Amino acid sequence: MRRFTPRCVSPVASTTRSCPRSTDAQAGEFYGQSRPSGAIGGDLVDAVEGPGGTAFYVVDVSGHGVRAGVLMAMLKTTGRTALAEGVTLSELLGHLNRTIRELDRPGIFATCAALQIGPAGDLRYALAGHPPILVRRCGSAAVAELGIGGLPLGLDPAVKYESVPIEGAGGDEFLMVTDGLTEVFGRDGREFGMEGIRAAAFADGAGTPREIVERVTAAAAHFGRQLDDQTALAVRLLAR
Repeated sequence: MRRFTPRCVSPVASTTRSCPRSTDAQAGEFYGQSRPSGAIGGDLVDAVEGPGGTAFYVVDVSGHGVRAGVLMAMLKTTGRTALAEGVTLSELLGHLNRTIRELDRPGIFATCAALQIGPAGDLRYALAGHPPILVRRCGSAAVAELGIGGLPLGLDPAVKYESVPIEGAGGDEFLMVTDGLTEVFGRDGREFGMEGIRAAAFADGAGTPREIVERVTAAAAHFGRQLDDQTALAVRLLAR
């Protein structure tokens, strides 16, 4: 398997959470965008390099407003601290789960989707109650779903999260979104859904991570009114 190294190809817009830049721009690129539905959002989008590789992840906190925003900030701190120590994706989700459980507030939970490129170029993903990660392989028009995962974060103190190894090659594209993008409804009551995400992101063929994200957000906005925080994170692997 080839090795991949990520970079953020564009600073995130003012309405979004920022992605840190990588000093190595040779083998991969990513772009994340998060649009809150109100003054304060509860979605998190981040990319963190550490001893265990580089992790790309999105988190969707239940609820809205200040309460969700505060928890989102706590989870961001927890995630960055853990990844700086070299944790695996399974351990990352465990840390995030404990952070929510320690608040002892019934009804509060979060979902998460994460992709990690290890130091040797190995790829793994993990989900916690989150919509599947979409992947389009280089040279293929088919779009697959990576959907194996566990419970949402914060529901069970004893849950053990697992990460799943996957193959990767230069040109492969991955997309993570929160349900604020899937749960957009048209005037006829139809839901935008994962099919809408899939069609918007990949119907026009390959694109840069920024193009993929902006295709999705534009299509969702055209389809119906935003009801929840909307977050998307695209990653494209480049052969090193």
